[in-house]
Amino acid sequence: MLTSVYMANMAAMTQPIPVGFYNCSKMQSFIMNDVAAPGPLSPLMGQWSDLRTLNLDNVPLSGPIPQQLLNLPNLTSLSLSSMPSIVGPFSALNLPQLQILSLMRTGITDVSINVLTTPNIKALTLVQNPLTRFPAWIAEATSLTNLIIENNGFASQSFPDLSRLRNLATLSIKTEAFLGGLPDVFEPLRMLQAVVITSTQLNGTIPQSIFSGPPSVYLSNNQFQSLPANLSKNCTIEIFYASSNRLSGPELATLAACRRATRFDLQNNQLGPTVPFVILRLPKLLVLDLGNNNFSATEPAASSPASALPTVINLPNNRFSGPISEGLLKSIIQFGGTWNFENNLLECP
Repeated sequence: MLTSVYMANMAAMTQPIPVGFYNCSKMQSFIMNDVAAPGPLSPLMGQWSDLRTLNLDNVPLSGPIPQQLLNLPNLTSLSLSSMPSIVGPFSALNLPQLQILSLMRTGITDVSINVLTTPNIKALTLVQNPLTRFPAWIAEATSLTNLIIENNGFASQSFPDLSRLRNLATLSIKTEAFLGGLPDVFEPLRMLQAVVITSTQLNGTIPQSIFSGPPSVYLSNNQFQSLPANLSKNCTIEIFYASSNRLSGPELATLAACRRATRFDLQNNQLGPTVPFVILRLPKLLVLDLGNNNFSATEPAASSPASALPTVINLPNNRFSGPISEGLLKSIIQFGGTWNFENNLLECP
């Protein structure tokens, strides 16, 4: 009894999927990658009541997703990618075992899941589908551990409140349009390990709670104007990227509360004019990127020792000019490491 099918790299196959496959009532895994089998996505797949895995990648199937496929009682993983002719809504009303859903580069216009009858979804990937709104049900999918959403063409809307997703370990949202700021909802999300929110047009102040949860935070290519004024001693950030925003103001020194930090990347902002060397005393800091800002001066060298680690301090394309001051030279000697002042107008004393 056939229970598993794997077909890949079959560009010469120009016939539809053989009907005989659909008669295999004990099918548990059906995977086709880069197979040139045309035709509609068949409702006969709904006969596979034992199916666990369905993966169709770059297969020229077309039409809407049959409702029979969205009621398979044992389906745990469903992946459709590089299938732009699969169109219409995806409305899963009853997939009680579904844990992994990946829809990438399809023609699907709406994704709707009843979280009461499909309660076990853990990983959701929505990439380059013609969606216009962030699916509201996601905020109620409390079993989610991994959420990846990218370049679906959302119309401008507020960023969703994801505070109920307390099992979330990875949050990645890229190249989507949002109005206003990023809500301060990260405090309950204690399982988060990485937050990636880039190219979203979010603005305002970066929320304080994002510094007290995930060790890795990437917020580049947004419109944020400021860092939090005060960070608690519970800052857990290890890697923080916020390049290419509109950050300005004196709050940069508050990052000194991040005692676990190994890298700050704050290039391409409007920070300045003074580099707060208090950050360089962080015990684990390896790289501080402050290029393409408005820095023109440094604080006096601190009396307390700097990090013993080989810190790289990048300050290219800022506004340092004239002879290197005695204070700056003293700071460079004290803090050591590698300093980059490329494309400034400094002169040797």
